Amino acid sequence: MKIFETVDTVELTDERVWVAGDWHGNISWVRRLFRTMSRVDGSIETVLQLGDFWPHGAMIPELDRRARQAGIKRILFVPGNHEPWPQLIQLEEALAPGKAVRISETVWFLPRPFRFTIAGLRVLALGGASSVDAAFRTQGVDWWPEERINGTHEALAIGTGSAEIMLTHESPLSSVPEVQQILDDNPGEYPAAEREISQGQRERVERIWDAVSPKLLLHGHMHIYGERTFDDGRRIISLASDETAGHAGLLNMSTLEFELLDHASIR
Repeated sequence: MKIFETVDTVELTDERVWVAGDWHGNISWVRRLFRTMSRVDGSIETVLQLGDFWPHGAMIPELDRRARQAGIKRILFVPGNHEPWPQLIQLEEALAPGKAVRISETVWFLPRPFRFTIAGLRVLALGGASSVDAAFRTQGVDWWPEERINGTHEALAIGTGSAEIMLTHESPLSSVPEVQQILDDNPGEYPAAEREISQGQRERVERIWDAVSPKLLLHGHMHIYGERTFDDGRRIISLASDETAGHAGLLNMSTLEFELLDHASIR
């Protein structure tokens, strides 16, 4: 994975940004998504992507080209569980520890954790999650244990103070009702051992969420849209995956209002 640029932090002035859920390397979906984003508001320059980006070689040049056409100048992604982790770990731990890394004309990888600002608001990005389907995958081929959020990530995320916004791949333990229903029903019939590991990951995110106390947390991973406001005013939004309603929307940085992109319009 080529390194074009590394930075210690990012300071954006955007008043509105796009936020998108899992892409799974689906360039056909991203083409349609970017076309629609451009039609809705071609002045918006930033996309925040919530993991399972899967930046494979064939995808990146096409992604850059489509971003240029849509007026998108930067795509910042927090890593998910389904990523090329051997390459990302090299960036995260060896080649550019703690730094955001631009890996193409428009695409930025955000390490775990990473702090930056948008319109003066503090943002904490914390990628990673566990694969509940690990039992059906092959370690070192399409699954890597490095995907998981560990104690060091947690300590660093908490130790850097509060933030107004959190971007994660994994959900906190306190989830939106739609996510909780999936966890209760276990439609994929995932093994108990993997579900226990997954719960441990959500517990980590919960502790960070409580310590950082953002007004808004947005996450992917669960492949379903949902929104919940808690008694203390904090909000969680879960975004759906590619090809699914509830996948993306516009975040207003002055109000933190989130306007969902109409799924039928994505074409």
